[in-house]
Amino acid sequence: MVPRPTIVPPGKSFRRQVYITSHGPAHMTVSGMVRDFFDETKVPILYMDVLKAGEAANFKLMDAFHEMSIGAYKVLGRLEDVPLNVPESQSVTYDVGHMLAGMGKNPGNLLGKYAYQSGAVGSYFDAPSDHMATPLLKTPEEREAYAEAGVQAINEFVKALDMPRSLKHFVKWMFIRRIVFFLNTGHICQAEKFNKQITSRVRKNST
Repeated sequence: MVPRPTIVPPGKSFRRQVYITSHGPAHMTVSGMVRDFFDETKVPILYMDVLKAGEAANFKLMDAFHEMSIGAYKVLGRLEDVPLNVPESQSVTYDVGHMLAGMGKNPGNLLGKYAYQSGAVGSYFDAPSDHMATPLLKTPEEREAYAEAGVQAINEFVKALDMPRSLKHFVKWMFIRRIVFFLNTGHICQAEKFNKQITSRVRKNST
Protein backbone atom coordinates (compact mmCIF):
# COMPACT_ATOMS: atom_id res chain seq x y z
CA MET A 1 0.00 0.00 0.00
CA VAL A 2 1.44 3.39 -0.98
CA PRO A 3 1.10 6.03 1.78
CA ARG A 4 -0.91 9.07 0.78
CA PRO A 5 1.19 12.23 0.39
CA THR A 6 1.09 14.62 3.30
CA ILE A 7 0.70 18.37 2.93
CA VAL A 8 3.86 19.71 1.28
CA PRO A 9 4.73 23.42 1.56
CA PRO A 10 4.93 25.26 -1.79
CA GLY A 11 8.21 24.65 -3.58
CA LYS A 12 9.20 21.75 -1.29
CA SER A 13 7.95 18.78 -3.29
CA PHE A 14 10.23 16.14 -4.82
CA ARG A 15 10.97 16.35 -8.53
CA ARG A 16 12.55 12.89 -8.73
CA GLN A 17 12.60 9.94 -6.38
CA VAL A 18 15.37 7.30 -6.41
CA TYR A 19 15.37 4.48 -3.84
CA ILE A 20 18.47 2.38 -3.15
CA THR A 21 18.79 -0.84 -1.15
CA SER A 22 21.40 -3.54 -0.86
CA HIS A 23 20.69 -7.26 -0.66
CA GLY A 24 18.04 -9.35 0.99
CA PRO A 25 14.27 -9.18 0.68
CA ALA A 26 14.22 -5.35 0.49
CA HIS A 27 13.25 -5.56 -3.18
CA MET A 28 9.98 -7.26 -2.23
CA THR A 29 8.88 -4.12 -0.41
CA VAL A 30 10.42 -1.41 -2.58
CA SER A 31 9.59 -2.93 -5.97
CA GLY A 32 5.94 -3.26 -4.93
CA MET A 33 5.92 0.36 -3.79
CA VAL A 34 7.50 1.52 -7.08
CA ARG A 35 4.89 -0.37 -9.08
CA ASP A 36 1.94 0.72 -6.93
CA PHE A 37 3.08 4.35 -7.03
CA PHE A 38 3.25 4.25 -10.83
CA ASP A 39 -0.13 2.54 -11.18
CA GLU A 40 -1.74 5.09 -8.86
CA THR A 41 -0.09 8.30 -10.10
CA LYS A 42 1.32 7.35 -13.53
CA VAL A 43 4.60 8.93 -12.32
CA PRO A 44 7.70 6.69 -12.51
CA ILE A 45 10.12 6.55 -9.60
CA LEU A 46 13.43 4.71 -9.78
CA TYR A 47 14.63 1.81 -7.62
CA MET A 48 18.20 0.49 -7.69
CA ASP A 49 19.38 -2.59 -5.80
CA VAL A 50 23.12 -2.35 -5.25
CA LEU A 51 23.81 -6.02 -6.08
CA LYS A 52 21.78 -5.91 -9.30
CA ALA A 53 23.33 -2.57 -10.22
CA GLY A 54 26.78 -4.06 -9.69
CA GLU A 55 25.94 -6.88 -12.11
CA ALA A 56 24.65 -4.39 -14.66
CA ALA A 57 27.85 -2.33 -14.41
CA ASN A 58 30.10 -5.44 -14.49
CA PHE A 59 31.49 -4.36 -11.13
CA LYS A 60 32.69 -7.15 -8.83
CA LEU A 61 30.98 -5.82 -5.76
CA MET A 62 31.71 -8.78 -3.48
CA ASP A 63 35.46 -8.42 -4.00
CA ALA A 64 35.35 -5.24 -1.91
CA PHE A 65 32.18 -5.86 0.10
CA HIS A 66 33.72 -5.47 3.57
CA GLU A 67 35.83 -2.50 2.56
CA MET A 68 32.82 -0.73 1.04
CA SER A 69 30.67 -1.48 4.09
CA ILE A 70 33.26 0.07 6.40
CA GLY A 71 34.04 2.85 3.93
CA ALA A 72 30.37 3.85 3.99
CA TYR A 73 30.75 4.66 7.69
CA LYS A 74 33.71 6.90 6.85
CA VAL A 75 31.70 8.70 4.17
CA LEU A 76 29.02 9.38 6.80
CA GLY A 77 31.62 10.59 9.31
CA ARG A 78 30.84 7.71 11.68
CA LEU A 79 33.85 5.43 11.28
CA GLU A 80 34.31 5.17 15.06
CA ASP A 81 30.95 3.37 15.20
CA VAL A 82 32.66 0.33 13.63
CA PRO A 83 33.77 -1.73 16.67
CA LEU A 84 37.22 -3.22 17.23
CA ASN A 85 38.24 -6.57 18.74
CA VAL A 86 34.73 -8.04 18.71
CA PRO A 87 34.82 -11.63 20.08
CA GLU A 88 33.34 -14.44 18.02
CA SER A 89 29.82 -15.41 19.04
CA GLN A 90 26.54 -16.65 17.62
CA SER A 91 26.33 -13.31 15.80
CA VAL A 92 29.96 -12.86 14.73
CA THR A 93 32.38 -15.14 12.93
CA TYR A 94 35.70 -14.56 11.22
CA ASP A 95 35.72 -18.09 9.78
CA VAL A 96 34.63 -18.21 6.14
CA GLY A 97 34.27 -21.99 6.36
CA HIS A 98 31.80 -21.63 9.22
CA MET A 99 29.83 -19.09 7.21
CA LEU A 100 29.66 -21.31 4.11
CA ALA A 101 28.61 -24.32 6.17
CA GLY A 102 25.88 -22.25 7.83
CA MET A 103 24.59 -20.92 4.54
CA GLY A 104 24.45 -24.47 3.20
CA LYS A 105 22.10 -25.49 6.04
CA ASN A 106 19.46 -22.91 5.17
CA PRO A 107 16.25 -24.93 4.67
CA GLY A 108 15.09 -22.51 1.98
CA ASN A 109 18.00 -23.23 -0.35
CA LEU A 110 16.31 -25.99 -2.33
CA LEU A 111 13.20 -23.90 -2.91
CA GLY A 112 14.83 -20.50 -3.40
CA LYS A 113 15.59 -21.19 -7.06
CA TYR A 114 11.91 -21.01 -7.99
CA ALA A 115 11.56 -17.25 -7.55
CA TYR A 116 13.59 -14.09 -7.04
CA GLN A 117 15.78 -13.80 -3.97
CA SER A 118 13.84 -14.36 -0.73
CA GLY A 119 10.63 -14.49 -2.75
CA ALA A 120 10.08 -18.24 -3.02
CA VAL A 121 9.80 -19.20 0.64
CA GLY A 122 10.35 -17.55 4.00
CA SER A 123 13.30 -18.82 6.02
CA TYR A 124 15.93 -17.76 8.54
CA PHE A 125 19.51 -18.79 9.14
CA ASP A 126 20.14 -20.77 12.32
CA ALA A 127 22.45 -17.99 13.55
CA PRO A 128 23.46 -14.55 12.25
CA SER A 129 27.05 -15.75 11.94
CA ASP A 130 25.89 -18.35 9.38
CA HIS A 131 25.30 -15.68 6.78
CA MET A 132 28.41 -13.48 6.58
CA ALA A 133 31.91 -13.60 7.99
CA THR A 134 33.43 -10.24 8.89
CA PRO A 135 37.03 -9.02 9.02
CA LEU A 136 38.68 -8.92 12.44
CA LEU A 137 39.61 -5.31 13.09
CA LYS A 138 42.07 -4.98 15.95
CA THR A 139 43.32 -1.40 15.69
CA PRO A 140 42.05 1.98 14.54
CA GLU A 141 44.74 1.86 11.84
CA GLU A 142 43.36 -1.38 10.42
CA ARG A 143 39.87 0.07 10.44
CA GLU A 144 41.10 3.21 8.69
CA ALA A 145 42.86 1.12 6.02
CA TYR A 146 39.66 -0.81 5.30
CA ALA A 147 37.72 2.43 5.19
CA GLU A 148 40.11 4.13 2.78
CA ALA A 149 40.00 1.14 0.44
CA GLY A 150 36.22 1.11 0.76
CA VAL A 151 35.79 4.78 -0.10
CA GLN A 152 37.92 4.25 -3.19
CA ALA A 153 35.84 1.21 -4.18
CA ILE A 154 32.59 3.16 -3.63
CA ASN A 155 33.83 5.94 -5.90
CA GLU A 156 34.83 3.41 -8.56
CA PHE A 157 31.42 1.73 -8.29
CA VAL A 158 29.56 5.03 -8.68
CA LYS A 159 31.72 5.84 -11.70
CA ALA A 160 31.01 2.41 -13.22
CA LEU A 161 27.26 2.95 -12.77
CA ASP A 162 27.44 6.14 -14.85
CA MET A 163 24.68 7.75 -12.82
CA PRO A 164 24.35 10.87 -15.01
CA ARG A 165 23.50 8.61 -17.94
CA SER A 166 21.07 6.52 -15.87
CA LEU A 167 19.31 9.58 -14.49
CA LYS A 168 19.14 11.08 -17.98
CA HIS A 169 17.21 8.00 -19.14
CA PHE A 170 15.04 8.19 -16.02
CA VAL A 171 14.15 11.85 -16.61
CA LYS A 172 13.45 11.10 -20.27
CA TRP A 173 11.06 8.32 -19.25
CA MET A 174 9.34 10.65 -16.76
CA PHE A 175 8.89 13.23 -19.54
CA ILE A 176 7.42 10.65 -21.93
CA ARG A 177 5.00 9.40 -19.30
CA ARG A 178 3.81 12.96 -18.58
CA ILE A 179 3.13 13.59 -22.26
CA VAL A 180 1.18 10.34 -22.56
CA PHE A 181 -0.80 11.05 -19.39
CA PHE A 182 -1.56 14.60 -20.53
CA LEU A 183 -2.78 13.39 -23.92
CA ASN A 184 -5.02 10.79 -22.27
CA THR A 185 -6.44 12.89 -19.43
CA GLY A 186 -5.72 16.57 -20.02
CA HIS A 187 -3.82 16.71 -16.72
CA ILE A 188 -0.03 16.88 -16.30
CA CYS A 189 -0.13 13.90 -13.94
CA GLN A 190 -2.16 12.80 -10.96
CA ALA A 191 0.65 13.54 -8.52
CA GLU A 192 1.18 17.08 -9.79
CA LYS A 193 -2.56 17.70 -9.85
CA PHE A 194 -2.73 16.56 -6.22
CA ASN A 195 0.26 18.74 -5.27
CA LYS A 196 -1.36 21.78 -6.91
CA GLN A 197 -4.52 21.19 -4.93
CA ILE A 198 -2.54 20.91 -1.70
CA THR A 199 -0.44 23.99 -2.53
CA SER A 200 -3.57 25.99 -3.28
CA ARG A 201 -5.10 24.87 0.02
CA VAL A 202 -1.97 25.80 2.00
CA ARG A 203 -1.79 29.24 0.42
CA LYS A 204 -5.49 29.83 1.03
CA ASN A 205 -5.18 28.86 4.69
CA SER A 206 -2.11 31.06 5.20
CA THR A 207 -3.84 34.24 3.94
